[in-house]
Amino acid sequence: MSVIVRLVRHAESEGNREKKLVGWLDLPLSERGLRQAEALRDALGNLKPESLWSSDLTRAVHTARIAFGEPVQDAAIREMDFGELDGLTFDRIPSEYLAPLLKFGDFQSPGGESIAVFQRRVFAFFDSLPAGEHVVVAHGGVLRVVGALLGISRYAGNTGWLRFRWHERELLESWDPEQPS
Repeated sequence: MSVIVRLVRHAESEGNREKKLVGWLDLPLSERGLRQAEALRDALGNLKPESLWSSDLTRAVHTARIAFGEPVQDAAIREMDFGELDGLTFDRIPSEYLAPLLKFGDFQSPGGESIAVFQRRVFAFFDSLPAGEHVVVAHGGVLRVVGALLGISRYAGNTGWLRFRWHERELLESWDPEQPS
């Protein structure tokens, strides 16, 4: 049996609303985010996965609780550690960091993680999942590194998701509220 994962990005946080780069800052959901999580519950709340996981950051935990139930929290699926850039609005990020960050390839945040370290942390989590169906509520960066592995280059909007067979690296479905159907 395969490891099948539905990886969901958390609903809008206060940091997303304020157009901030948010990694390990632990910010709550915005009012819009609460409504997004409820809409996610209405759309996918009937799923019966073997397990429900979330990052240990409030925005992911709260999204999981509203949409699916009580998750097992794991710091391995936290957003990337943006170090000194964490909490800056995008217009305040120095240009020498902004372009590599947006490309999400060879980026290294000052005082934070590199993409390579972040990717290893995230992939180790997915490698550890047992066979079966799992729901994982995490962050945009997590969806971005997994999506890249599956051949998806775009950034997922809040409550967007990917469904895939992990070990086969096979994308089964994806949905992004910010992309036209």
